[in-house]
Amino acid sequence: MRKIVRVSLFLLTIIAIAFLGVLKVNIRNNDINYPPAQFFTANETTTIAIKSPVATSDSEIIRVVEELYSRWTTSLNRPGWFYVVNEVEQSPGDYGTLPNGVRIPADYWMNQWYLLNGEGIVLASVGFMQDPYGLEIQRTIFTGSMWHNLAVEESWPGSPYMLDLDSGMNETLAKGSDWYGELSISEMSLEGRKVIDVFTAKGNGQFSAIFDLSSGQPLGSCLRRFDTSGALLNFSCGKVVSMTWDDPPQELLADLERLSSQ
Repeated sequence: MRKIVRVSLFLLTIIAIAFLGVLKVNIRNNDINYPPAQFFTANETTTIAIKSPVATSDSEIIRVVEELYSRWTTSLNRPGWFYVVNEVEQSPGDYGTLPNGVRIPADYWMNQWYLLNGEGIVLASVGFMQDPYGLEIQRTIFTGSMWHNLAVEESWPGSPYMLDLDSGMNETLAKGSDWYGELSISEMSLEGRKVIDVFTAKGNGQFSAIFDLSSGQPLGSCLRRFDTSGALLNFSCGKVVSMTWDDPPQELLADLERLSSQ
């Protein structure tokens, strides 16, 4: 249950373990006409203009990703509440049912507030999952020493941790080519901003992530799995809707205070 509770846009690396390398199908970028940033919702106006590759060798690509990651994490080195909204879209399926009978939706929004200490460390957090219609599905509170899920009434120990919002791409590349397989990177224009698209493909799986070229901010990621004919089997994709410095609603702060005093 805890994996469901803490699900978010950035669980895609975990799911990748099940997706990548299952079938030995040599599906390459060009073979399936992969469109960069395909995971951005279809009802939005999306303008994509591919430019020349930013780098060619794996080592050059990894260096670019590391620089983007460092640039972004450095910008988080200030104290206060950091508010992140993610939109997740997945293949239709059964993602579990809560004890109150509410089913975990395939598509959902995550609203998460992180209390940072000025060095990128999360001291506490509050947040909730809601369905596409705005119905709250479950709520989680991290007090700094304990995690609490109010929907299932579960608690488990925790400790302050480094905020990592890069969608898992940096960690994936650090595991080496045996893990990530084929690797490419492109600079493009997406909805009026310059971005970097990083793409990996291994076996029957693909993992991609997009970062803002200027700030290094992660904008989204997508994981897809294909059958032997190249047809899409399933996917799990997420988009960063917003990232701002903003305090949580008083209701969530009250939950945090109550649970911290227990």
